[in-house]
Amino acid sequence: MGKIANYIPLTKVNKNESACVVEIKTNDIPKVRKLAAFGLMPGSLVKVIQKYPAIVIQSGYTQLALDEDIAAEIIVEP
Repeated sequence: MGKIANYIPLTKVNKNESACVVEIKTNDIPKVRKLAAFGLMPGSLVKVIQKYPAIVIQSGYTQLALDEDIAAEIIVEP
């Protein structure tokens, strides 16, 4: 039997935990391009630094503050 995927939205990752981006689930191409310009794309490893008032993540040397609706569209594997 194969491994069952355990994909969740970035909003479900706890503070100080890391996850790998699997998919950015949106049809908004400019949004995808903007996230990619910050290095956030499938295969990226991210760590949640803060959950409130905005979700702050770190990917490499870059920290990004994301609204919850955008973070919900980023699907990760913890």
